Amino acid sequence: MIFIASVEVEPLPGSQMKSGIGASVYCLIPGGSKAACESILRSCLDQDKYRLIKLEYIKKYEGFRWENAKDQIEYDRLAKRAALKNDLVYGTFYTWAEE
Repeated sequence: MIFIASVEVEPLPGSQMKSGIGASVYCLIPGGSKAACESILRSCLDQDKYRLIKLEYIKKYEGFRWENAKDQIEYDRLAKRAALKNDLVYGTFYTWAEE
């Protein structure tokens, strides 16, 4: 089962985010429950050098609908990749420069 999480993160030294002081990102996470996915999410963020600022939600991706057809196609593709890799996959990082 794939879940989607909406999070805000702060880059830490060593992260791949080179500009901005924070970002919103959707994460696609394989797991059996919301609790398991939250654990995977926190572990991956830590490993990838991001501090979790806010966890907006974790929901089952099946049946999740985007308003924009282009977004639906993109995130369906990322969900398939997460399932095939059995690993968390990040969507686009929407960064901001100031608080």
